Amino acid sequence: PQLYGATPSVSQKFLIPDNIADSIPSISMSSPELCFLFSGQGSQYVGMAEKLYQKFQIIRNTLDNANRICKDFGGFNLLELLFGSPNITEEENSKKLRQTQFTQPAIYSVEMALVNLFKSKGINAGIVGGHSLGEFAALVTAGVLTFEDGLKVVITRGKAMAESPPGVQCTMAAIFTSSELVEKSLKELSVENVSISNYNSSSQGAPSL
Repeated sequence: PQLYGATPSVSQKFLIPDNIADSIPSISMSSPELCFLFSGQGSQYVGMAEKLYQKFQIIRNTLDNANRICKDFGGFNLLELLFGSPNITEEENSKKLRQTQFTQPAIYSVEMALVNLFKSKGINAGIVGGHSLGEFAALVTAGVLTFEDGLKVVITRGKAMAESPPGVQCTMAAIFTSSELVEKSLKELSVENVSISNYNSSSQGAPSL
């Protein structure tokens, strides 16, 4: 498929109808006009893909394989992150999943599990695109990276982003307006140590302090 990066993120939960096993074959298709878009961070929640994991063998195979890689390469249990650990509270599970070193491999693995499910039902995209973290799932779907290499890159990326220098106070805010207005506002306010670190899209900038 054709590959496009840095597309706006949809960031919404995967909704599973009760009759999903019947509904998927009914929309089976293979078309160059079909596009898979992969979201970045923010779409995660404890329990995501759990019903799919229980219902579809290909989802189990993908996530079990991802869990093996996460244990061997990253030193953590992916399935406990996705579905929650019985040894900690619901709030603690959610808090842990929000930590970027865990968020990133969790989302990536679920995205790739969904791709494998769609492909097994004859649903193939001619175009793929991803926003931020989602670009790695897009690269794998396009055949640029293997699933394992992509997951290892995502694990490494998440750890690097989580390890900020000690003693450094910093923060970031996503501003849902044009980059021109953000740049103008920063100049007018003359705020020190604030700059645009990332242009998510033409309608969203991310100033960092």
